[in-house]
Amino acid sequence: MKKKNLIVFGLMLTLLPFSSNVSAQAVDTSSKNHYYETSFGDNWYISAGAGVNLYMLQDVNGIKPKHPLTFIGGLAVGKWFTPYLGLRLEADYGDLRIYHGVNGVRESKKVGYFGVYGDLTWNLSNTFWGYNENRIVDIIPFGGISYLPMVKDNFYGWKAWELPISLGLKVNFKLSHLIDIFIQDRFTFTTTRFNAVGDNKSHYLEPIMSLTGGITFKLGQNRFTAYNPYEEALLINSLNDKINVLRQDLDKCLSRKCLTEADVKKEIAQDCPPCDLNSVVRFRINSAVISREQQVNVFNAAEWMKKHPKAVIEVVGFADKDTGTPEYNMELSMRRAQAVAKELTSTYKIDSNRIKVIAKGSTEQPYPQHNDWNRVVLFVNEHSSK
Repeated sequence: MKKKNLIVFGLMLTLLPFSSNVSAQAVDTSSKNHYYETSFGDNWYISAGAGVNLYMLQDVNGIKPKHPLTFIGGLAVGKWFTPYLGLRLEADYGDLRIYHGVNGVRESKKVGYFGVYGDLTWNLSNTFWGYNENRIVDIIPFGGISYLPMVKDNFYGWKAWELPISLGLKVNFKLSHLIDIFIQDRFTFTTTRFNAVGDNKSHYLEPIMSLTGGITFKLGQNRFTAYNPYEEALLINSLNDKINVLRQDLDKCLSRKCLTEADVKKEIAQDCPPCDLNSVVRFRINSAVISREQQVNVFNAAEWMKKHPKAVIEVVGFADKDTGTPEYNMELSMRRAQAVAKELTSTYKIDSNRIKVIAKGSTEQPYPQHNDWNRVVLFVNEHSSK
């Protein structure tokens, strides 16, 4: 097989996942999450697997060799430095059958070899569908440089070795927080020099295709933690707004005259409706999970309801109109509103009869000038909305 044809074939194998459709919610560049590790020991893993080799040999002096399947097994250790990129060191032992042809007679010989691979790994699923440590299937192209020495003399009485490039594709299947299983296909682009049937100046490739399966043990309990500077800025602005409101209330209190006992009784007797509730809970793209940063807004809403025990509120969910279908967005906005209502009732013990859950989907946009702001749940004081 010509060298250029094998390289094209290997690249096609690696780039095949690009043809997959992305999810309904596209990547959001205006409020992109950043990720960090709590310690350097996070996101390491150890893999063990076994499978078969297919050695794609060229003709030997006009004699076409057979291509039997042979055994391969190995171990790997790796680390994800981001949710998208990592490094891996893999060591394999495999068997190969090489051929030698003289005067029309074909001879074969079984040899073993070690393979040491330094790979750059790319989590394609996280890149295109967003980081999700609970995803069941992850698609991971990889590639790098290899070192392959034979452990037995070939037909010419010397142990061949090469430093070939290898490319491949790995698919992980999540079993638990600490265990995955995988299947992997690797192409290692050796030349005819490796089995020494041709001269050392040959330009032909004889790739080794390895198909393996195995198990991966993920080290450490922690994975990547999301940090969204945009959400942090919104939180700071929200807190500053509340400080300004409190300052205004304080100024009003200081300017009031002192009340007599009769005035106090009269003030208590009045049935004054509570002020509007202004808390907002933002969500990440295509998510109905309340982030740690947004928990403070749910807490503020719960505290407001405890201070106004007769108030009834509407918990209204929204989705942005530029991503997803209207039907999907309606269902997503309902899940967001239900998540907030559940947090109020289960964590803060707010009576569910005081909460009305409403989904508006993407048919209404509370922030028409900022599409990504519309991934929210709003709290509406039912009394003030009438």
